[in-house]
Parts: sequence; C-alpha cells; structure tokens
Amino acid sequence: MSFSVFDDTEATGCVAEAKSRCGDTAAWEGYERRTAAQSAAARDTAVDGLLLQLAAMGALRGAPLGSPEVRSAVCALQRYITAHLYPCTIPILSGLGQLYAADERFARRIDAAGGEGTAAFAAAAIAAYCEVR
Repeated sequence: MSFSVFDDTEATGCVAEAKSRCGDTAAWEGYERRTAAQSAAARDTAVDGLLLQLAAMGALRGAPLGSPEVRSAVCALQRYITAHLYPCTIPILSGLGQLYAADERFARRIDAAGGEGTAAFAAAAIAAYCEVR
C-alpha cells in the first residue's frame, strides 16, 4: 500500500468543513473533547487507523454485504471511530457511509487505501449493517 494515502493536506480542509456543518451537534462536541487533549500526531494516527480499517474492508469487496465478515468489519469500523474520534451512533455511521461514496475526496482517499471500489463497497456495507440494526 502506498502511504501517500495518509497525506493530510486535504484532511485539514475537511475538518474545517465538518465543523461548519456539524459544529453545533453532540457528535462534534464529543470529537472536540476527545481531540483537544490529543497531539496533532495522535490525531493523525487516529485518522491513519481509520484508513486502515477501511482498507481492511476493501479486502472484502465482493463478499455478500450481510456476511459475518463484512458485518464484523463494519462493526469494527464503528467501534474504532467511537474509540478514537467521536461517538459513532448508527445514524452517524449511516451518514458516514453515504459520505464515503458521495464525496469524491473521501472516495479517492478510501479507494487509495483499500483499492478501487472500496469506498462504494464500504458505503453499501455500512448501509446494509445500519438497515438491519
């Protein structure tokens, strides 16, 4: 895997955009509380870990969305986000899944981490997981 996917140049703009969209939500407040005490390196590590979680989902492309492996990968992604970034409820996870495929910046970065089609697969897997919950 090329570590160029971990370049955070674009991420800085994404954080500012997220704050403008979500700055008045409990999830954003949770993110700010959690990251306020973290160093920039720790925040970067958390984002890198998120990309690794998504890359692992890329290895499952083609598997049935309802398979135990895919459901486990989505569950692990949700737990990771909650542990390292912000509380990731089912509605938030569902929104993230939509964002991963719809926003070309996210899709490009996720596909670079996990292979072409990973963002679309992750979005579909997250949708299926959230629908069943």
